[in-house]
Amino acid sequence: MPYHRLFCIVFLCMTLLMGRAQNLTKIQTDEKWGFMKTDSTIAVPCIYDEVYPFVDNIAIVRKDTLWGFVDTKGTEKDIRYTQISTFGNNGMYKALYNKKWTLLDLHGNPLPNSQQYDIILPVHKGVAIVVNDKKRGLVDGVGNIILRPQYEALECGEYIIFSKQSDKPGSSIGMCDYQGRMILPEGILMSGYPPSDDIILGKVWNKDGKGTSFAFYNINTKQTTILPSPFGIVYNEFKNGYCLVKESGNRSYFIDKTGKKVSPDYEMVGARSEGHYVVKLNGKYGVIDSLIHETIPCKYDEGGTYISEGLWNTMSDDEWGYLNMMGQQAIPFEYEFTQPFFKGHAYIGELIDGDVRFGLINRNGNMVLPIKWKNIKYTLNNKGEMNAVWLTADSVYCRLDTKTMKYSYQQSGFNDVEFDNQGNTLVRQGEFWGCVDTDGNQCIPARIPTKEMIISILDKMQKEGKKQLDYTETYRNSIYANEKRNYWNLRSQIPENMWDY
Repeated sequence: MPYHRLFCIVFLCMTLLMGRAQNLTKIQTDEKWGFMKTDSTIAVPCIYDEVYPFVDNIAIVRKDTLWGFVDTKGTEKDIRYTQISTFGNNGMYKALYNKKWTLLDLHGNPLPNSQQYDIILPVHKGVAIVVNDKKRGLVDGVGNIILRPQYEALECGEYIIFSKQSDKPGSSIGMCDYQGRMILPEGILMSGYPPSDDIILGKVWNKDGKGTSFAFYNINTKQTTILPSPFGIVYNEFKNGYCLVKESGNRSYFIDKTGKKVSPDYEMVGARSEGHYVVKLNGKYGVIDSLIHETIPCKYDEGGTYISEGLWNTMSDDEWGYLNMMGQQAIPFEYEFTQPFFKGHAYIGELIDGDVRFGLINRNGNMVLPIKWKNIKYTLNNKGEMNAVWLTADSVYCRLDTKTMKYSYQQSGFNDVEFDNQGNTLVRQGEFWGCVDTDGNQCIPARIPTKEMIISILDKMQKEGKKQLDYTETYRNSIYANEKRNYWNLRSQIPENMWDY
C-alpha cells in the first residue's frame, strides 16, 4: 500500500476520534478535488490532485507533486512539502522539505522547539527517534528534545539505552526514561540490560577492550557496584534481590545487590520454575526457593531439573517418586523412571525386557494407563480429561476409547502421530503424512509432504462435506494445499479425466 494511502486511513480514523471534521464534502470535477458546503456552494475549488478531511479548519492537499494545507475558505498555506504524514497520537504532522523533516502543529505551523532532521522514525511511547548526520536522538510528542542527536546507537524498550560508540569495547552507555530522566549516567563503561528488581546489570569492558567484569547500578540509591574480575557469567536479572552467577567448572552461586555471595557453591542450578530452583550440592539434589532458602534438603541421588505443578520428581533408594515443595512425599517412590507433570498427568516407566515401557499417572498417583507402552501421546479437553490417546507397543499403534478405557482398534506402519484440535490424528508413514479420523478410519492416505498441508486439506474437506479421500483426491488436494503451486492454473489445464494419471 502506498505511504500516502496508509496515511489517509490513519488520518480518517484520527479525525473521527477527535470529532473535529468540518461540515464539508469532498467533490471531484475533471479529475481534480475540492470541497463543497451543505448548501451545495463551493468552499474550496476543485484544483487539487488529492485532498484529506478537515481537522481544526485545515486540510492536507496535494497539487501536482507538492503537499500543503488549505483552510475552509480556500486559502492555501505552504504548498511546498515533498511529503506530509501524521506524527504521534495528538494530531501533529511531520513534513519533508528540502530533504529535511520538521514537526508541524494542527494548523500547519512549525512547532516552536522543532528542529530539522534527516529522519524522524516511528513513535514509541510518545517519543520518536530523530537522526541528523547519522547520529540519533529523541524528541517528545510536541517536538521537545529529550536527547539531542549525538549517539551512534539508541534503543527504545522499557527504558531508553544510548551509546556513542556502539561497536567498540569500552563504549560509554547510558540509560534514561521516556521523560529524559537519567537512570544509568553516561560515562559508566557498561553494556546495560533491562532493569530488574530496581537493578541494572551491566558488563564492564576494560578500556583496552580486553577482559570484562560486571557491575550493578541501583536505580534507587544511584550507586554502582563493580564486581571483581573475572567473575564468571552473571545472569542478567535479579529476582527478590538475588542474582545467579555461574563460573567455570560448573560452580554456581547467588549474590545480593551489593555483589556479596549469599549461597553455597552449587554444582548445578536448574532453571527457575514456580519460584524455585533445583540445585545440586555435594553430589546430592535438593530445592531452594527464590529467597535462597532450602525447602527440600540436598540429600537425593537424582532429580528432575525443574518444578512442575508444585511437584518435583526425584529419586530415593534407586526408586523415583514425587515430593511437594515442603519436602513431603506426594506420590510414592516406586518407579524406575518419572517425568515432570503436565496438565495433571505425568509419564512413569519401567525397564521391561531391556526396553523402557511407559504408563501415565494423575496428580493423586492413580494409574491412568498401565506401564506397557513404548510411546504415549494424548490430548486433554478443557476439564483436563483425556479425549484422545494413541499408544504404541513396538510398531503397532492403537487408539484408546477414553469413555470405556478400551483399545478400539490398531494400526501398524506409522512412524509418528500428532493430534489436531478436532480430535483427528495426523500420522506419518515414512516421509509423508496422512490422517486418521476419530472413528479410526484413515480419511487421508499418507501422501502429503507436510502436516501443515493436512490441516488445510481437513478444513477444505469439512467445507465440502467430505469425510474421506481416496489416493487420487489426496494428490489433487495436496496440490491445492501447496502454496508454492498454482492449483487453479493447473486445474484449468488438466482435463478431469486426466487427473487419475
